[in-house]
Amino acid sequence: MVSSPKGLITGLSVGGFGGGAIILSSIIEAGKLSGLSLDRFFLFYSLVSGSLLFLAALLLSSPPATTGKKSGDMQAHQAHSEKPMVLSILGMFSGTFAGLLLVGNLAPYALSKGLAEEMTVLSVVLFSLGNLSGRIIWGHIFDRTGYRIIPWSLLLASLFYVLIRVASGSLLFLVSVLVLGFLFGSQFVLYAGYLSKTYGVTAFSKRYPLVFLSYGLAGIIAPGIGGWIADTTGSYNTAIMLCLVLLSISGLVLITANRKR
Repeated sequence: MVSSPKGLITGLSVGGFGGGAIILSSIIEAGKLSGLSLDRFFLFYSLVSGSLLFLAALLLSSPPATTGKKSGDMQAHQAHSEKPMVLSILGMFSGTFAGLLLVGNLAPYALSKGLAEEMTVLSVVLFSLGNLSGRIIWGHIFDRTGYRIIPWSLLLASLFYVLIRVASGSLLFLVSVLVLGFLFGSQFVLYAGYLSKTYGVTAFSKRYPLVFLSYGLAGIIAPGIGGWIADTTGSYNTAIMLCLVLLSISGLVLITANRKR
């Protein structure tokens, strides 16, 4: 039985982060088209967002303290092990590296596959929608399954990198992009839920930022590597294969490590 929907709550939080960017960019674009000046936009935005944040904060409350010697002893014991940290860093780096390499080169890659320009735009939108929905849904999935879903999410992503590599029509390509966006969104929920469950809420706030740095590193190098490979080889196929191999190896390592726990 699920004791608390921590994963779902985490997913809703990071889903709002991703969805807010989409909504805000649309509002900015609408403001520009209507001739709204930048200083007036920021005035309205600060008033609205500040008011919403204040009202939302009034609804927050501290959860009851965890009771029970068994739970406390387990978390204290696991806090001395850095294995969950290493696995989370490996998994998050692999998953976000592949996702960022794809989305950073998605438009030219889609064009190189022969997709029409409007389909190229649609592919970017679908990746964003998949990313947003994935952040929410994967939190609920983690609540039901726990750690064992993490390596399978990486292996499933590797399968869809095969499909996007061999896709010759727009339908398969777009479906693969949507699913890969959905799987990319899982990276911001699964490891947060795993570390929170392993170390406890207090230690989680100190450890998760270190894991999240792997996402920052992937963001710095992945899109550039994808573009460099395409410039060097004349194709994005090698870059896609790199993502496939990285995801497969990481998924297998995480499965093996779980069996040895």
